[in-house]
Amino acid sequence: MLTSSHGYWGLRLTRGRDRGPWLVLGAVGPDLPAFGAGLTFRASGVASGELIDRVYHRGTSRRLQLAAHSALACAGLGLTAASDARRRAVAAGWLSHLVIDALTHHDDAWPFLWPLTDRRWRSPVSYWQAEHHSRGWTLAECVALTVATASDPRRVGRTAGAIALCCAATPLLKVCSPSA
Repeated sequence: MLTSSHGYWGLRLTRGRDRGPWLVLGAVGPDLPAFGAGLTFRASGVASGELIDRVYHRGTSRRLQLAAHSALACAGLGLTAASDARRRAVAAGWLSHLVIDALTHHDDAWPFLWPLTDRRWRSPVSYWQAEHHSRGWTLAECVALTVATASDPRRVGRTAGAIALCCAATPLLKVCSPSA
């Protein structure tokens, strides 16, 4: 699932509750190191074709990704949240991100108990790999986003949903194009 969808579903689930922004922050939190690393690498002149390798597969950036996608990081957030509702909301959003990633990553599955182990569970579904049902996943995600966005009574919800839907539909547009 794309980061934009993680954020939208977090927003949708909170429906304007006080701690909604904190849950949304948690829902996108595991992907924030990738955005920071990507921006840093681009600013330093790294070619766009090399970004994925630099951000996800090498050095400190790789370790940050592993830590952010570890259930141990989420558990640490949860332990510090015992008496703070905002931290609990961040931890809940973070956990939702990890659960959805576990369901939608195959070749790029995260080792959820890193650094204790590098073992990964590969989902039979991948949100981006055609050989692992990405077209079906993307279509289902787009239908769900369309229904949720259309029925959201809040302007911010409809706007966020439209953005998430545009991002999620991009792979379908590529698949449906004559050159694909």
